[in-house]
Amino acid sequence: MKLLIVGGGLQGLEVCYLARKSSHKSILIDRIPDPIALGLADEFHKFDIRKDKKRTKRLIEESDFVIPTTENIKTLKSLEKASEGNEKKILFDFNTFFQTSDKGKMYSILSDSVRIPSSRSRSSPPWIAKPVFGSGSEGIVKLDSEEDLKRFEEKTHEKDYIIQKFLEGMKYSTEAIAMGGELYIYETTTLDFDENFQCCRVICDPVPKDALNAQEISVKSIYDNFDNLEYLFDVQTIYNGEEMFLFEINARFPSQTPMAVYWSSDVNLLDQLLNPGNFELSDTGCVVLEHFVKKPHDNPKLCSEISLLKGKKFEINSDLEHGVEAIIGKAREGKGKIGTVIFAEKDLNMIRKERKSFYKNF
Repeated sequence: MKLLIVGGGLQGLEVCYLARKSSHKSILIDRIPDPIALGLADEFHKFDIRKDKKRTKRLIEESDFVIPTTENIKTLKSLEKASEGNEKKILFDFNTFFQTSDKGKMYSILSDSVRIPSSRSRSSPPWIAKPVFGSGSEGIVKLDSEEDLKRFEEKTHEKDYIIQKFLEGMKYSTEAIAMGGELYIYETTTLDFDENFQCCRVICDPVPKDALNAQEISVKSIYDNFDNLEYLFDVQTIYNGEEMFLFEINARFPSQTPMAVYWSSDVNLLDQLLNPGNFELSDTGCVVLEHFVKKPHDNPKLCSEISLLKGKKFEINSDLEHGVEAIIGKAREGKGKIGTVIFAEKDLNMIRKERKSFYKNF
């Protein structure tokens, strides 16, 4: 099957990876010459779809399905227009994405159905300030006091930011697919973040039942609150042991978690997007997916997922002595390496041993 993938960043890397696992042909479009997904794509077209609509239409017509893997609003609107007459090929809910990409609008829609962290005006420090637009943790700032808030306001005037109560707890992510009036919910993963609130690790290990039930309720509530929600979306939450709070919704193909789910449950979310249902979340043990950077004359260090954008020439390495697979690239600046490694074992203790050996011998 020929899949047209629009955007070669983190999400594009994810889809190209999963396409390889299912022997689909990946046809990648990006405006830059060396996006990080380049080495995993079967075919690459360098151009800006906003400027070459004729070429975009032709590639859409030649493909079986189109998967947008960009969050650029102008690019998505251009793609939506170019797909007129071929709407059934586009596996993307433009309307819901445009609604949920604005966190203020998203929280307003969901405020009566899911728990949302209290706003700054209704809580005391610490707070978390996050950009209104864009997914992921980029741009997030923790404000520990009124003084921090004052400095932040002077610097940003709170423009394009939402400030909420900072919550401690476990961070979870769950993918779901809505199609044909049915909702399919997949494995819930645990997310680890670094000191800058950037996700650096995904863990697939049994989630406590109370958290799993609360997560499922959140996913179903979100599905019920968006009219005509379709295709793949993910829900990220924070669980404090008693209540589940919504962090964000991404109404598009996510990154990093589908790879972890693939190795943990043997479910390929790209295949599910093409034909949902008929899956079993088999328990294959524990899986850890994490990102790392290795500078010359230095030990490998954990890094955020977004740091992968500082790399190039990524390739899949399945011939590992420790770990099941890695996607490794070269640093765009300097001589270091950067990548993602996946460990799969019976339990976390065994993974810790594998992880130690992998980095020692890298």
